[in-house]
Amino acid sequence: MFPKPKRKKGRGCRVSDRCDDLKAIRGYTDPKSFVRRDGSESLAGKDWTRRKEELGERAGGRCEFVCGGIRCEQPGDDPDHVICRSVKRDDCLYNLRLLCREHHILIDPRVPRWGKRKRGEQVKRVGIRFGGG
Repeated sequence: MFPKPKRKKGRGCRVSDRCDDLKAIRGYTDPKSFVRRDGSESLAGKDWTRRKEELGERAGGRCEFVCGGIRCEQPGDDPDHVICRSVKRDDCLYNLRLLCREHHILIDPRVPRWGKRKRGEQVKRVGIRFGGG
C-alpha cells in the first residue's frame, strides 16, 4: 500500500512546512497567518494590516519607485510584491514595496477582481493611503 500524501492546509502549503514556533516568535496572531520553515510568510487579517503599516513607515508614506536615480514624490497607495504572490507568496518586508497607483499599474497592469461585475464593466482599483494626502 502507498503512504498517504501529506495533508495540505490553506493554499498549497503543507502543514509540515509550517513553523508555529516562528509564527509565535514573530508575534503573528491571526489563525490564517503562517510562517514556513524557510522563513517566508503568508499574512492575513491584523497581521497583514500591521505589515502594511510597517511598509508605510519604511517608505515614509511615499512611492518607492525609482527611475533614473530619482524617487517618485507621490504618496504610496499600494503594497506590491517584488516576487509575485503567484510564484510563491512571501509577505516579508524585504519582498514588499510601496507604490503609487500610477507606478503600480505601470509595473503590473493586471486588475484584481474582488467580487462580481458585468462583462466590459470598468474596475476601480482600490488601494491604501499612507501619510500625506
